[in-house]
Amino acid sequence: MIDGTVLEFEEHLLLKEGLANIFGKGGVLKSDNDSASKDSDDSSSKDSIDGVSNLIDKTLLARDGPGEQIPGGILFHHDSVIENRQIKPGHTRTIMNSNQPWKKVGIPNYEPLYSFLSGVPLISNCDGWNQEDKGDNELSIKTLPIKSQFFSHTEIYSWLGRHAEVGPMALSIGKIGYNYSIFLQYKNGEISHYFSIKKDLDESKILKSILPLFSLSLDLKKTKKLTKTHFKEVEDQEDLQKKLKSLEENQTQKGYKFGLVLSKNQSTDDEIFSNEKGSCKWDRFLNLMGVKILLRGWEHYKGGLDIDNDTTGTHSIYTNYQDNEVMFHVSTMLPSTANNTQQIDRKRHVGNDICVVVFQDGKSSYSPDIIKSHFIHLVIVVQDIGDDKYKVAVSTKDGVELPIEPSIPENGIIGKEQIRDFILTKLINGEQAALCAPVFADKLHQARETLLQDIFNNF
Repeated sequence: MIDGTVLEFEEHLLLKEGLANIFGKGGVLKSDNDSASKDSDDSSSKDSIDGVSNLIDKTLLARDGPGEQIPGGILFHHDSVIENRQIKPGHTRTIMNSNQPWKKVGIPNYEPLYSFLSGVPLISNCDGWNQEDKGDNELSIKTLPIKSQFFSHTEIYSWLGRHAEVGPMALSIGKIGYNYSIFLQYKNGEISHYFSIKKDLDESKILKSILPLFSLSLDLKKTKKLTKTHFKEVEDQEDLQKKLKSLEENQTQKGYKFGLVLSKNQSTDDEIFSNEKGSCKWDRFLNLMGVKILLRGWEHYKGGLDIDNDTTGTHSIYTNYQDNEVMFHVSTMLPSTANNTQQIDRKRHVGNDICVVVFQDGKSSYSPDIIKSHFIHLVIVVQDIGDDKYKVAVSTKDGVELPIEPSIPENGIIGKEQIRDFILTKLINGEQAALCAPVFADKLHQARETLLQDIFNNF
């Protein structure tokens, strides 16, 4: 007989070579030449074996290779397979040269099985997307940045200005006692500096002293630094500060809308958006992310959902996280249309979100480009692996700067007590990072520049 080794997974005889490497000790229950493993009582072995058996029981396949179809079984083989023996349904034995690398051949319609066997990642690689690297062993979740409250100062003085490179801008000084906050608003956002002076200074002297700091922050060359000549005095300070405060409030995000999608080992968005309900794992995950709310009459942040006529469903998932309102667009809660495989209404809401969480209720890898969208720039894939633990992976579209806090633990596994904090912090920070990508930032900067120019012209 050709040199070969057979591995038995309960009633299924599969190749030891390759499978043993994939599962380690969890895959070797009994082999012809390794009786010691037969006595293993490792629970992870039993779980792995049961998982393989259950998957194989659901598979009817053996083609495109030298063997024949085996009812109820699955055939693995190798380029140098010499003999395939057909046993009773549910069994397959392959004799092969054990010195050659093992490979899977001919599983056209059951990729989840091979994903389970080969240990593929939660997120697959695809053009235009970048997987985020894992960080340290310990999960560290930092507090989200505090929203600007500059215009809550009691004493404020502001100037308007223009610069060839910076464009229209507003510079404001806020004072509380001897503590000063300096706030520059320009097309790309805002810059703040803080300092204390234990004596009263008039505004013109403060302006002269702090302009070099902003020139440095804006990375302006020496010949193009900010000077007092770039700014003009404004008499009506009260009206000016109302306009600047309104600008900042309109540009400050009041709430976040994120997609929350159920996938059952599916490979098209039509399949994913046709899911009407999920397993108890999906329900538990939704409960972790927020509370189920009735949309009709909802008085808080609505995230673009209809709160009057139920056209976007009757319920959704909402939470307030560190003073940030979050409304999820839950794929199974958005309305579906009977006999419509595309489910346009569901795709429209999730496809217009910048960040999407995909709950993968299965073992296959998820490709971040499955849901076609110009807006989606961050995808978090989550998988319930049991024992109150979740496996996570993150991918971002080209143009989004990585890493995004918090980093993924080295083993990619997060406990139930931390998964909510991890995902919500990742989503909020991820949206801020995505908005800095050129596809969003250029449009936001143009809009902000137009508003600042209007304020400049009106004073």
